[in-house]
Amino acid sequence: QNIDSESKFYINKLAMLSSINPVFDTKEINLPYNARTIDKIMLKTKFKLPKSAYQNLNKKAVQKQMQSINIYEKDKSQLKPYIVFLGFDFGYRGNSKYLFEYITEQHSKYTVYFVTKDKKGDHFISPDHASINDVIEKASVVILESYLPDHIKPNGTIIQLWHGTPLKRLFLDSKEPKQNNDIYNYRARKYNKLIKQDYFITDVASINYVFESAFPMHETKIVSCGYPRNQYLLEYQTNSNEVDHIKQLLNLDKDKETILYTPTWRDNKENDFLLEFPEEIKSKYNIIYKYHEEDQSNKHKNDIDINQFETQQLILASDIVISDYSSIIFDALTIDKKVYLYTPDFKDYDYHRGLYKHVYELINENQYFEKALLFKAIMDNQYNMINDKYINKNNDSYEAITQLIEDAMI
Repeated sequence: QNIDSESKFYINKLAMLSSINPVFDTKEINLPYNARTIDKIMLKTKFKLPKSAYQNLNKKAVQKQMQSINIYEKDKSQLKPYIVFLGFDFGYRGNSKYLFEYITEQHSKYTVYFVTKDKKGDHFISPDHASINDVIEKASVVILESYLPDHIKPNGTIIQLWHGTPLKRLFLDSKEPKQNNDIYNYRARKYNKLIKQDYFITDVASINYVFESAFPMHETKIVSCGYPRNQYLLEYQTNSNEVDHIKQLLNLDKDKETILYTPTWRDNKENDFLLEFPEEIKSKYNIIYKYHEEDQSNKHKNDIDINQFETQQLILASDIVISDYSSIIFDALTIDKKVYLYTPDFKDYDYHRGLYKHVYELINENQYFEKALLFKAIMDNQYNMINDKYINKNNDSYEAITQLIEDAMI
């Protein structure tokens, strides 16, 4: 007697789909506020169409729903013997860039494509190419560095390189209120893409538990071989010719040490958190400003176009790295650069974005909330050594990932 009119509708709907006669008269029921097409048809026809008609309508609705939330089965019969890199959102940088260059130089037997607008040539395809979806979906191996676009459903082996050891909470560990509110079926769509990944690369095994919490890993094997971008750093950190060449290209004063300042992008576009270096710092150090690709609000400019340099090159050329919540911290620590954290918005950022506190607290020995104290620490050469739990200096990522590719090629 206390069942509301919408619940009565759902009971009738379940009855019809289960080949049972409706329980309630149509006068007693109302459509739910989020009614689907089949719901509207059921009410309009007063549940008097043949049961099979409703079942067919429901079958089509379910199939459409499964497609919209990225539930699909891989079809291995479509595969062709080539590798496709999607990079970090189709950008030619990061782990993807270094692994791609290693494979094309050392393993030329493979047919390899990189989907990007950043480069031209035989190996590169624009993401706007008419047949790009077909190219990706038929590749024996697809290599990612971020989330897979909704409209692409690869059938081959998917290797996720990811883009850094996380300080910021990811996916299932993050509230993500904006995404959940603005994007239809956001979590289901992303979740069902993530479970299709065959391998997930991490920099060090000690961080795996974070990824296992943030992402569905029950059908994915984690391989803790290190990141390709950090293997590059380890191989070139003692190469004085390479480092000097980068410094020369950057037009750095060779008599000064160099600070690389690379803050994280904020959703709110505010730049109050950005550092303005005083003259006493500028007179003693070269300053390189490296902002996130999404950040167009910065007011500091370099003497040359910094975008022509890969972030890893900037790390090699630097002596000190200042950031806040970016995984670049771990890259710099891998080759023993000094790392300072400037976080004037720490409480607010943690509240809205979310941080892995147990990870952050192991690398925050040089964290400052006030810029004056940060500048004083730098000028006084005040620096505390940082815990190396999440640092990997025994990186064999090129070789390990290439073996995964070899095993997956048809």
